Amino acid sequence: MEEKVKLKFPDIFVTYKEGLPNIRKYNFIEHRKEKNEKTNYILNHMKQTILGDENEKRIFEIEYEKVKNAGALKEAEEMKQSFENKKDHEGYDILSFELNENGIYEKKYIEVKSTVGDESVPIDITDNEREFAKDHLKNYYIYRVVKSSSKGAYYKVIKGEDLFNKNIYEFKSTSYKIYSK
Repeated sequence: MEEKVKLKFPDIFVTYKEGLPNIRKYNFIEHRKEKNEKTNYILNHMKQTILGDENEKRIFEIEYEKVKNAGALKEAEEMKQSFENKKDHEGYDILSFELNENGIYEKKYIEVKSTVGDESVPIDITDNEREFAKDHLKNYYIYRVVKSSSKGAYYKVIKGEDLFNKNIYEFKSTSYKIYSK
């Protein structure tokens, strides 16, 4: 059976919604069309990668316009350079800026997480992202893009301080790497 991958998602606007994402425990097997359906992990990974890249670009554009329109042209240029030259495993996807209480622009580190489903779908975070978030609690944010391949796409923001609040979120290990000794 041949499956085609759509390499470009339609131009979809992403809007901001107030409030924390309501991520619930989720059983992936129950949400398949048929319980005996075999998952095509390669195809799913390709779709997720393309969708994630598109959403990173969308969130970057939103943040870039916000900083540029505020008159912070030096910071906007730094954002652009950072985004164009970003490397994997930095612990965040987008460098942005926001004014602090003293009127000074501070760095804002944004990790973009996308799901096609609703906000109850759990999100994955790497050890590297988690450690970076711990080290930058006050200026780390996860922008959670929900229903990201539909016209109803929106995002919610999780602050680093909320991410580690045990009354709001919990971390569960879901995979391990095996190495030879």
